[in-house]
Amino acid sequence: MLAHEAVIEHEHGALELYWMEVLSTLRMEVLTSVLLWVNRVHDKVIASLVIVILATQIYRRRWRQFCLLLIMGPGAMLLNLLAKNVFQRPRPQVDALVSAHGYAFPSGHTIAAAAVAAMLIHLTWRETTSSGWRGASVVLAVPMALVVGFGRVYLGAHYPSDVMASLLEAVAWSCLCIAVDCDRPDLSRTP
Repeated sequence: MLAHEAVIEHEHGALELYWMEVLSTLRMEVLTSVLLWVNRVHDKVIASLVIVILATQIYRRRWRQFCLLLIMGPGAMLLNLLAKNVFQRPRPQVDALVSAHGYAFPSGHTIAAAAVAAMLIHLTWRETTSSGWRGASVVLAVPMALVVGFGRVYLGAHYPSDVMASLLEAVAWSCLCIAVDCDRPDLSRTP
């Protein structure tokens, strides 16, 4: 049984490495520059967005919403760290364009971007019924997470499955947080 799982894992890893090598042959200077820039600034942008989102909830005295968002975003990162320590998957052995440390699976950069995207979408949909604003939140937030995830594979820091798992992890965690929150009325809102 263990030998069978090892063979499947080896074949799976080999297939992912093959696609990463194909992707590396398609690298373009402009795209590489953009994704290197995203890799450098995304953590500052994500942290700034989280601070602004949480500060807005404090300013508006929406304590329950503040707690939900605090659990939703940073909670996803803690869940990600736990998963990294459980799986302990090494980084891909490819010609990486960025240095990465720690375990590869799942991608911390991707889950951070996806969790903040979920926070932005949730807040927008909670605060307005305008289809324009709701659509804009999805059109802006989802590509943000996808670009970060694609960049991590393109730059050689992660396998595609690391990124896919992070996206699914962020969506599942965010949906769970929102579902738990939606069961209770928001008493912090003033009429």
